[in-house]
Amino acid sequence: SLYRELLSDTGVTLPAEEPWARHVYHAFTIRSNDRDALAADLKTAGVGTAVHYPIPLHLQPAYADPRRPQGSLPAAESAAREVLSLPVYPELSEAAVHQVAAAVRKCSSSTVA
Repeated sequence: SLYRELLSDTGVTLPAEEPWARHVYHAFTIRSNDRDALAADLKTAGVGTAVHYPIPLHLQPAYADPRRPQGSLPAAESAAREVLSLPVYPELSEAAVHQVAAAVRKCSSSTVA
């Protein structure tokens, strides 16, 4: 909830949470139109990030299907280009969340349209 509060007006897209369901937050994954630049800037600022599933399943060799070529699932392909996971784990202190959020705020101002 602290990430949500601190990042609500940064221009990055935050994880969705519906009124009828709660997110488990095993990862706090944001979306940015310029994910790679944001990740590089955060790395420079000392914030580790991760990209989970950088290649959509339909483009993985194991799931190759000529009926699902590149461009056939644009939402999945867009997500694969935009998602970036921020540090989140039970022992992460509030101070660390504030530091990460400040870095996202600073870095995203130059990378998010």
